Amino acid sequence: MTIWDSICHLQWFKYTLTILFLNKNDLFEKKIPHSDIKNFFLDFDGRDYFKHCFSKLATKAGRHKEREIYIHITTANDTAMLWVVMAAVEGIILQSSLTNATLL
Repeated sequence: MTIWDSICHLQWFKYTLTILFLNKNDLFEKKIPHSDIKNFFLDFDGRDYFKHCFSKLATKAGRHKEREIYIHITTANDTAMLWVVMAAVEGIILQSSLTNATLL
């Protein structure tokens, strides 16, 4: 999360559309019950913990009106979900490009 926070606060990305993929969610969910994750993340409270943490950092970093940050939790094995995510990402990028070209 430190790296993510650093990237979000870099001057070069201040006005850049950012899309974060939290991939391998299926493996993550299998490992959580068998790990001592609370030893490393004391306030861990369930499967949405990391999405919430990254969202909080993204919100803090994306305070500029010109910046949008999107977070998608993905599982490469779920092709139906990947189609939905990729369609959403395509729409986000297209809308951003048209806005930057002042066509929207």
